[in-house]
Amino acid sequence: MAIARARGLLPVAAAVAVLGIGQATDFDGLLTRLADARPDLRPVAIEQYLNLIGRVPIVEGETAMFLAESAGKGAPRIVGDFNGGGERMPDDSALAGSMTRIDGTDWYYLRVRLPRGARVRYRIAVDGREAPDPRNPIRVESFGTVYSELRMPGYPSPRSRTIRTFRSVVSSRSASRVTTTSGTPRSPRGTTSTPGAPGSTTRSPTCSRGHLGDNAFVPVTESFYASLKSRRSAIEARYRELTPASARLFEQARAILPGGSTRDTVVRRPHPPFVREGAGAHLVDADGRSLVDFWFNATSLPLGHAHPRVVVAAQGAVALGSSFYAPTGLETDLAREIGRRLPGVARVRFTNSGTEAVMLAARMARAFTGRPLVAKFEGSYHGSWDDVAWSVGPQGAAMGESAAPAPVAATAGLVGASGRVLVLPFNNLEATARLLASHGARVAAVFVEPIANRMGLVQPGPGFLAGLRDLCDRHGALLVFDEVIAFRLGYRGAQGLAGVTPDLTTLGKLIGGGFPVGAVAGAGRVMDVSAPGLSDRVTHAGTFTANPVTMAAGLATLAELTPAAFDALNEAGERVRRALRRMCDGRPLQITGAGSLFKISATPRPIVDHRTSLEADAEWEETLSLALLCEGLFLAPRLHGCLSTATTPEDVDRLVETVHVLIRD
Repeated sequence: MAIARARGLLPVAAAVAVLGIGQATDFDGLLTRLADARPDLRPVAIEQYLNLIGRVPIVEGETAMFLAESAGKGAPRIVGDFNGGGERMPDDSALAGSMTRIDGTDWYYLRVRLPRGARVRYRIAVDGREAPDPRNPIRVESFGTVYSELRMPGYPSPRSRTIRTFRSVVSSRSASRVTTTSGTPRSPRGTTSTPGAPGSTTRSPTCSRGHLGDNAFVPVTESFYASLKSRRSAIEARYRELTPASARLFEQARAILPGGSTRDTVVRRPHPPFVREGAGAHLVDADGRSLVDFWFNATSLPLGHAHPRVVVAAQGAVALGSSFYAPTGLETDLAREIGRRLPGVARVRFTNSGTEAVMLAARMARAFTGRPLVAKFEGSYHGSWDDVAWSVGPQGAAMGESAAPAPVAATAGLVGASGRVLVLPFNNLEATARLLASHGARVAAVFVEPIANRMGLVQPGPGFLAGLRDLCDRHGALLVFDEVIAFRLGYRGAQGLAGVTPDLTTLGKLIGGGFPVGAVAGAGRVMDVSAPGLSDRVTHAGTFTANPVTMAAGLATLAELTPAAFDALNEAGERVRRALRRMCDGRPLQITGAGSLFKISATPRPIVDHRTSLEADAEWEETLSLALLCEGLFLAPRLHGCLSTATTPEDVDRLVETVHVLIRD
């Protein structure tokens, strides 16, 4: 990232004169006053000239930030081109806003989003006129610490010139020393070069002119994360004090349940909170503490806990008999409702979980195509069935090449992936196309999450799902959308929003209204391979499949989830993501999600796939989640969250304000 300071359209020499190079310009004081005026904004640094042209390597989705001063009547904008002048910045890439007035001067924060690997040539324009291209450019290199070479009239020769260092949240990976074009060693993060002593360093304890020290508004990545992690022991101690009853119940559970739980994902250090009851958006734990729920049993309760309509429906069904060795008609009603919502669904078959639905969908795909391979994306979780329990969260060299991931077992007890599983790189359509070209004749189905939960609620890039549709059609494979979570993104699910129709869809969670459920839905030509009476059919049965209690609760839930209800829920989701982004602005954090889903990730770089998600600091995320739990706010251990129709604006405000308090140090 870089920040440039602007004053009207003065030429370079005039700008130098006005700003007083070598004079007593108090930039430290300006930083402090800007922070006081706009505590919600976090400047990375201030560089003091307009009319500067820069080249910045920017990763996809990264925001380059500039701080610009305008003496004119109009707001400054970023204009320019990238990739050697071959492409112009898109019209909507330059955003002027966040104006702050200090001593009669308007200051703006300007942000620009550019493609991966772009080398940017930028200028700042004021009052609709573009600043002249100066003869002496500024160069900004942004990976780790951002360095700026100043080549202004009157400055010393390049070998002895001042090197100004800036804090950056672009990446936590940087060389300990960087060499300038003149051969002068540059200092590692958090240090300054001593004139006349190349390579020597001194710690800068405060913010000095041209260098942001340890008290900078935006700490470097490692020190930002370390601040919260250093309080882990104190946070755990407070949590133990608040939850003695949960601690006792966990010890009792450990005596009979392996590890103290039969559900791995709910376990956290030092122990999970045991819940006594829930209503609306609130839980009451075993210690009587009230918690605001922001995960709703892993997204499965979009109406919140114990919604009156769902309770009445479930109670009514139980009173008539909880299950029978016969159909009831409720399963037909729920199947029809699902078919009305999802494009391309002609048949539905229910199961008891999302895992079972994925297993059945894969079996149908293999039977329909006569092919053995199931393809899934690296980092995606599709339940605990053997043939998709590969490369869910792999790390290290075992992952193989990013463009051709190796299958890595997600659990002990698997017999091998050879001939059964193909792992694909998420959000990399070109590499996926190559792999399908090599293996396509043996691929029965490609499973994909329209929003990848385990990676950090990451969305597919533009055209990715449509590209998969084309590839599957080209190679004769079925496209399967795993919408166990994604079905809550809209009235017609994620596929309705994407405008892409899969051959099969796996469902679960919300369609059961809080009871165990799963389903496979899709085209009749595929689904009918499971129809009774056919030879070589796919068989499927289950004692509690489509039981009337689940079906009644699911129907009541979908009846409440009208298009208007989804619109309101998704607008609330966008508000919480927007508020979190504002709060995290300038910090090495990412806010992801869609619809009513959100996630805080401890990484400075945008997450686009599993491998970029591995850069997130898991310990920091788990520590913040536990700290929030101490404050009565319940998110998943890795800071996944969602809203329900019962969530109030006050609940959201409380979450955002508490996160801000916990991370501002």
